[in-house]
Amino acid sequence: MKVFIIEGDYSYQYFLPQENVPNSLGQPLPAGWKPPPFYVLEPNLKRGNFFHWFSWVLICDHIALDVLRDLLEMSGELFDFTYKGENCSLLNPLHTFSVLDEDSSLWRRHYKTGEKTEVIEKYVFLPKRFCEVPIFKIPEDRVHLFTIEGMKHPEDEFKYRVEQSGLKGITFTEVWSD
Repeated sequence: MKVFIIEGDYSYQYFLPQENVPNSLGQPLPAGWKPPPFYVLEPNLKRGNFFHWFSWVLICDHIALDVLRDLLEMSGELFDFTYKGENCSLLNPLHTFSVLDEDSSLWRRHYKTGEKTEVIEKYVFLPKRFCEVPIFKIPEDRVHLFTIEGMKHPEDEFKYRVEQSGLKGITFTEVWSD
């Protein structure tokens, strides 16, 4: 098995909100919640199927949604919205799992005090704790989304389906393998 961080690819267009957004993403949102109005800061960049906003939120176009809907729905709440006449969807990921081996992981140390910081330099996971949720978070790293490869049939895994479908706008960085 392998674990990957899902990140926005900044060589593609990305969203910024036109207004302040409450810091409640990652928790269930009230019925009827709507994503804020967005704008693309660098419209001359290539357009992908994913628009990066925050590292712990995924925004995709209708093409990606058609390919990934079942996996995204397993991972959290989907909120549909329209950007310049195009249907898009925001994934608010809701699953946070205690799968990190904190003692074996390598943590960045403060350069003066030597105290452990919140930055993980080398991830070590406890694979027996993995759950079959395509996209998840861990409590020790509040800014990244993770996905697993090699746990299920490839067609039922997020990374494989994104790559096989040729979807653009996100990258996968391997952070652990068994």
